Parts: sequence; structure tokens; C-alpha cells
Amino acid sequence: PAPPRPFAPLEALLPAMRLKVWTENADEISKSLSSVDKEQSYERILKLNALLSSPPKLFVSEKLPKRTSGSTAQITSTISSANKDSYQMTRKDFNVGDKFAAMLNQADVERQWGMLQYAESKREQSNEMRA
Repeated sequence: PAPPRPFAPLEALLPAMRLKVWTENADEISKSLSSVDKEQSYERILKLNALLSSPPKLFVSEKLPKRTSGSTAQITSTISSANKDSYQMTRKDFNVGDKFAAMLNQADVERQWGMLQYAESKREQSNEMRA
């Protein structure tokens, strides 16, 4: 029997297909330059320049539904219950002032984590290679 052929889902093949179509269009225009007169040649050069100046967006990401809005994403995070329990056990023997300071510190850590997640999602949305 023949060895199994490689398989990839269609979504994974789309970037390569977009690139192939784009390069074939550019190749077709460049090959046709020698068979036309000067005026048509100039128009095709402009068309080729426009095509090569705007390469295709290879990776088109799907917009996932937002879990939170941009403003609340910076102050909300999903911290595990194990971590919360650990924080509470650590603060158990603190006096009131130290407990309050520890709570503020924990809230700041969670806020910073939310901000990091938000910034990372923005970078992923703006970079087609990471999307």
C-alpha cells in the first residue's frame, strides 16, 4: 500500500494559497510585459508595482468574542482558588494593617496580570504572524 499522504486542515493551507495566488498574479503580469506595446507595458508595470507594494495578509485571524471590555480587562483577572487560598493562609497571622497592605498588594498583582494579558492580546491582534 502507498504511504499515507500528509494532511492539513484547510485553514492551515490558506496562508500558502494566498501567497501562491499573489505570486502567480505578479508572475503573469511580468511575463506579459514583453508581448505588449510601450503604453500597455507602462500600465502593466504600474499594476505590477501596485500588486507588489501591497502583499497579501497571509494570516487572517478570526475575531473572538471579547470576554471583557478594554477598560475592565486591566482590572479583572482569573486567579485560581488555590492561589487565593494560599494568599489568605499567608495573611492569617498578620495584624490588621499588614492584612490591608497584603490585600492591596494582591489586588495590584491581579491588576498587573490583567494588564499583561490585555497587552498580549492586543499584540496578537495587530501582528498577523501571531494571530
